[in-house]
Amino acid sequence: MKKLPLFIVSFVIALIIWVGVSLSNEYYYTLSLPLKITNLGNEFAIAEELPEKMTIKLKARGWKLAALLVSGSNDFLIDARKDTGKVTLKVANAVDENGWLTSDIQVLEYQPSVINLRLERLISKIVPVIPDIENTFKKGYGLAGETKIQPDSVSVSGARSFVERLRFLTTEKYIFEELTSRTTEVIPVDFPNHITVYPSLVTVSVDAQKIVDKEFQDIPVEVNDVPGDRQVLIIPDKITVGVEGGVSLLGATTTTLIKAELHYKDIVNDTLGFVFPKITVPPFLRVVSQKPERIRYILKKF
Repeated sequence: MKKLPLFIVSFVIALIIWVGVSLSNEYYYTLSLPLKITNLGNEFAIAEELPEKMTIKLKARGWKLAALLVSGSNDFLIDARKDTGKVTLKVANAVDENGWLTSDIQVLEYQPSVINLRLERLISKIVPVIPDIENTFKKGYGLAGETKIQPDSVSVSGARSFVERLRFLTTEKYIFEELTSRTTEVIPVDFPNHITVYPSLVTVSVDAQKIVDKEFQDIPVEVNDVPGDRQVLIIPDKITVGVEGGVSLLGATTTTLIKAELHYKDIVNDTLGFVFPKITVPPFLRVVSQKPERIRYILKKF
């Protein structure tokens, strides 16, 4: 047992020596880095999407590669030179912009080796954002209101040809699962990498409530578009409507918000002796029943 500390010390020293010798050797390594175009200024923008990543094959001593990997924050930068129109940039000429590529790191291969750019004047405008979402609800619950997004529009900056034809953006796909109440999430805006968007995050709110039903009695049946020399008597002239929806939304609904309508042309074209009124309820409510379902009528001419 007395020899155990000496053994541990010897092992650690041997390990340090082995690591030191290993890191002094040369190694090959393939690195994938985010590609960023610089020196566009405030007047120009990239008019098409570029590869998101640049792959380079390196040769360097182990300690240098280890330091490079530990830093983990390098981008591969390429100078656009503030030119407009089509620009071809050789990646091998971009070493000066990438200070982390020191003289003791040898670059063996670039992929891609050439970047083709199309640069245009930079413009900005405001576009709406549409939420790209799906909702699932626990049993007995459902959507009880309009999905809200804040802000509902964002500022987009980019190449003129792209921004001018852009009509809207969407959020990234998001699924609200097993909803039972109003739920809010911050969701990124989905946009290509050759434009900038501000803000890039929006807040989406979905209102879920327990679904209940309620009957509304004495809803008057209205007949529209009756000519001045005609009279229509309907039997009955009031009906009962069963409505389903969110508990809070349904609780705030009154009979005045429910409409039962017939159109004169439908009565004239009828061949059965009865018609079916069209029932209109507030958004996010649903008609589940109507008593009676059929309405009889009498036509009179003056």
